[in-house]
Amino acid sequence: MVFTGANATQTAKQIRDDDAHFGVLCVIGPRMVRAVVNSGIQVEAIQSAYFTFLAFPNSTDELRTNLLQGIGLDSR
Repeated sequence: MVFTGANATQTAKQIRDDDAHFGVLCVIGPRMVRAVVNSGIQVEAIQSAYFTFLAFPNSTDELRTNLLQGIGLDSR
């Protein structure tokens, strides 16, 4: 399961408590990558910057697939 809402203000404890059940955490920068590593949870952290889902005029499977594949994630 992919979580795309990593928050820049989350602490390592909050990540451990709230996000450990996700398989991939998409984070916005190096500080968040360090926070995920420091949390000690076994999860992949991908530095992806901000997702542009809300910028689409229409939410479609094709647009979602193109965006996720563009950053190397499986859209299924």
